Amino acid sequence: MEQLKQAQQKFSILDQVPLGACILRSDLTILFWNSCLEEWTKLSRAEMLGTCIGDRYPHFHQIQYANRLQQIFQGGPPTIFSSQLHKHVIPASLPQGQMRIQHTTVTSLPALEGDEFYALLSIQDVTDLTFRVQEYRQMRDRALVTQETAEKANRVKDEFLAIVSHELRSPLNPILGWSRLLRTNQLNPATIDRALDTIERNAKLQAQLIEDLLDVSRILRGKLKLNWEIVDLANTITSALDTVVLAAEAKSIQIGLSLNPNVGMVRGDSSRLQQVVWNLLSNAVKFTPSGGQIEISLTRVGSKEQEAGSRDEQGAGGREQRSRGESQPITHYPLPITHYQLPTTPKSK
Repeated sequence: MEQLKQAQQKFSILDQVPLGACILRSDLTILFWNSCLEEWTKLSRAEMLGTCIGDRYPHFHQIQYANRLQQIFQGGPPTIFSSQLHKHVIPASLPQGQMRIQHTTVTSLPALEGDEFYALLSIQDVTDLTFRVQEYRQMRDRALVTQETAEKANRVKDEFLAIVSHELRSPLNPILGWSRLLRTNQLNPATIDRALDTIERNAKLQAQLIEDLLDVSRILRGKLKLNWEIVDLANTITSALDTVVLAAEAKSIQIGLSLNPNVGMVRGDSSRLQQVVWNLLSNAVKFTPSGGQIEISLTRVGSKEQEAGSRDEQGAGGREQRSRGESQPITHYPLPITHYQLPTTPKSK
């Protein structure tokens, strides 16, 4: 009892600190229990002094606590029971009912008598700080997601602009090419009609592309409107072929055309399908070396059509381009032989 009285007198200053403070003897007897702990735990100093803390809180007898406290009783360096792993060293609740999250530091104090040491438990309530850190991390994670979404949107826009530039050039080439030929005044009436038809068709297709670009957000969301109709793929291919024939002639590329008249019809958007064929043919001309050959065929495979293109006699032009270290921003160029399949429309329809 005398030791308890001496401890109250010597350590009374701990009643003034805004921390929970408890002093233990080497046998885990409580020598001091400050007013902050009284308020937190609703356990008075009178009922706690002289009792074994392990009787009230059995986890103090567990190895992870007992071993570290033993080092303190031997005068060892301070030890910390972090709020992440040891949230409730001395369990105490907040007025709202939730448990206080605690950060506990244990230091050695010279005993009042002899060469022994006491253990001083300094307990900081970090509940508010912990929640603030959690909120900060959630805000940081949301910001990272927002940043990633914005960066992804920018990449999509860059890819979209690259594709758009490719799409817009396709109909311009035949318009410019046939316009130059018309200026020569050396074309026969049939060729003039063909030139005018090609110019008009590609001008309409370019207008359609520009109209689509007026709503970029709809395209980026993949909600581009399609005009469904019955389409003759043979006409689609021949119309698209008119857009690249001049470019092929400029490179002395031979184009072989084989269209099976019995493949049937398909249901789709004729303008979009023609854009697909444009890309296939324009890339075929681009990657086929001068003097090469492109073969185009439309055949039935089971109940589907197959449009094949871009084969050259002298090897894969695309691979030759890549072997020279050239890179393209648009990565969906067709391989030297590309197959595009569409389901046929049943004759009953």
